[in-house]
Amino acid sequence: MSLQEIIGIEQAAVDTTSENDPNQAEYLDNLGVILNDRYLETGSIGHLEESIRIGKAAVKATSEDHPDRATRLDTLGVRLDYRYQKTQSMDDLQEAICIRQLAVNVTSEDHSNRAEHLDNLCARLNTRYLRTRLPDDLQEVIRIGQALIDITPEDYPDRIHRLNNHEFRLSDRYLETGSMSDLQQIIRIKQFIIDAISEDHTNRATRLTNFGIKLSDRYSRIEPIDDLQKALTCLVQYSRQSNIPPLSRLLGWKLVANLIVDTEDWKKGATYFTEYLDLLSKLVPRLGSIHDFQITLRNLSGFSALTASVFLKAEKSALESLQALENGRGIISNLLIDTRSDISLLKDRRLDLWSVYSPLREAVAYPVSYENEVSSYSELLSTSDYTFMSLQRLDGFEKLKEIESEIRNEPGFESFQLPLTEAELHRLARYGPIVSFNVTNLGSHAFLVTDNNVRVIQLPKLMIGDLEKHTSRMTSGNQSRRDVEIISADEIVEDTDYLARSMCWLWDVAVKPVLEELGFLWRDEPPATLPCVWWVGGGLMALLPLHAAGEHRLDSTDNTMSHVVSSYAPTFKALQFSQGKLWTPLTAKSTKVLIVTMPKTPGLCNLNVRDEVAAIEQHIGSCASIEVLEAPTRAAVLRQVTACSLVHFACHGSSDAEQPSESALYLGTGSVEKLTVDDLQSLNHQLSQVAYLSACSTAEIGTRDLIDESIHLASSFQLVGFRHVIGTMWGADDMAAVAVAAKFYENLLKQNVDTVSSVPRALHHAILDLKTQNDNSDNISLWAPFIHLGP
Repeated sequence: MSLQEIIGIEQAAVDTTSENDPNQAEYLDNLGVILNDRYLETGSIGHLEESIRIGKAAVKATSEDHPDRATRLDTLGVRLDYRYQKTQSMDDLQEAICIRQLAVNVTSEDHSNRAEHLDNLCARLNTRYLRTRLPDDLQEVIRIGQALIDITPEDYPDRIHRLNNHEFRLSDRYLETGSMSDLQQIIRIKQFIIDAISEDHTNRATRLTNFGIKLSDRYSRIEPIDDLQKALTCLVQYSRQSNIPPLSRLLGWKLVANLIVDTEDWKKGATYFTEYLDLLSKLVPRLGSIHDFQITLRNLSGFSALTASVFLKAEKSALESLQALENGRGIISNLLIDTRSDISLLKDRRLDLWSVYSPLREAVAYPVSYENEVSSYSELLSTSDYTFMSLQRLDGFEKLKEIESEIRNEPGFESFQLPLTEAELHRLARYGPIVSFNVTNLGSHAFLVTDNNVRVIQLPKLMIGDLEKHTSRMTSGNQSRRDVEIISADEIVEDTDYLARSMCWLWDVAVKPVLEELGFLWRDEPPATLPCVWWVGGGLMALLPLHAAGEHRLDSTDNTMSHVVSSYAPTFKALQFSQGKLWTPLTAKSTKVLIVTMPKTPGLCNLNVRDEVAAIEQHIGSCASIEVLEAPTRAAVLRQVTACSLVHFACHGSSDAEQPSESALYLGTGSVEKLTVDDLQSLNHQLSQVAYLSACSTAEIGTRDLIDESIHLASSFQLVGFRHVIGTMWGADDMAAVAVAAKFYENLLKQNVDTVSSVPRALHHAILDLKTQNDNSDNISLWAPFIHLGP
């Protein structure tokens, strides 16, 4: 029999029954239930309204003392719930609450259905509280919830669910009031639930972590040591659960880290942090896109720095602590590097393995995106295509790991595609020492890597609070911008003074102690050739221009630039990748130069690009083939950029703090087209040498919760394959950009271009030239944004 036929029968029963008939209420109730079934089948609000109308009539026809009155009120309440879900009207919600309250009122204290009616009322009251956030509503929810718990038998199957709901509401009140009595009750309930559920219960892991969090809350307030140990145990158990999402486990380890700091059990902490790093290495390849990576890593910001600090506290060696720090940062770039690093030696020695490995790593080289990034236009993928490609890439990674394990069994390939070994770190420092800062609440240190030593020094004067203060104005920092805005003279003076104070502080607490330890501070006469130093990563320290640290009066040598030539790298692995690129002198006949200029950009100020182009043509035009693209499209640049040894951009740029992969160079004919970090992900240029990004903020780290990833245009050009990249840490003044570019190319050809330091030395001298002109020494924001990335 069809639903419509049943409705007809029930309607006939109602129609043939008088108002005084004792069966009328039952017939109306039956009709209302069937009409509600039709609503559930059709979704028609009209059918629901009719079901509610009939339900109200059934309740009206039911006497106050009738045993079925509460049940009929309850079924009417269900339909009113459905209407509220449709309309989200507060009037509908209030009516549903009133009906649920009536159902409770007409049910005796000892009736078996009273708990169910209270449960339904409590749920609707909670819905109202979530809408209104009124304390009185929450108080009522908790009062009813406690009454429900009190009458629920200990052996009732749904008791744990009701306790859990009550605990949620107590937690809401605790967040509002901080009441210790609420916290104590919450912990008692959570303990009861964990003791009651089985070890393999699907929700056990979640309840463990919530219990651990509440225990740590109580510890922070009254410091019972048992709470700290129990919280730690719960969170470690949660983080080791193999049946929960890896990201949730990583976040669990982050909670463990906070407790380890309180326990000061550093050796146990080092063990836990090692588990975290191992899990991280397994999780990342499983993420589907660059944006997936960024979302995940935002949640883990600062963890690698804390790991290194804990390792040092646990008396791990400088090498082990540095490796832990390195393994937790540059995650996205490291994956790309693994798919682009030189594997020619494998081809020479084991062609069979290379023939399998090379196409496999090419297939997984680019994280999947909803945008088809390889094409020159944005072609959106369907959801099904995206899912299929993500699964394909995941399968490819699994196969890649298998073949990598096989390759590592070959003599000479034991560390193939693994984190850097001690020998590899020493080799990286063969041209000069590498320095990596690590600053946390547990202490400040500098790791120093030389060609024969890895050591660490403490920096007792470098405090995390001071560092946060001095970096607070660095992101999107200074006022000398190539897209210069109109600002007051007072603002310029204030900004210049602040930066000068910051640079003196930076020299005193960090850079000077490092250079002293390295033996690079000359006293009477400078060396004929200044040594080179590479600054790698460093959390918040990566926001600061370390090359500009110190006092910059004309007669002062208490500054970085007087003692060393500075270069930067996001990670040690990125530096290794750049070092692995063969240097081809720009005087070689095969040198091709691409100059991209945007003298006019809609909505932005005009740029003096003509002098920049003239300087490049003057200094390298006789020994290289130069092509100039003025106001080109994004597609034209993407086609040309991988065919050149040197590419120079003279245009506007921007750093995107919310989505760093959207940081861009501004191109276009007629309208603005952005060449973004995302666009560069698919490019791989093996013969590239120098990328000079003469635009604003091309090496600016705009977002602090992804600071260890160093996602910006300059680092992206490194990953494309450019051995050397010149970028800017903030907005560059137009005049300064032209002057530094001109001197850079002039100095570059004066250098011995066959040496590894020719490019950073050319930039060093170009900056010095600008710094010493026209009393520019104190105007740090004018000359300091320009930096070199690479070997």
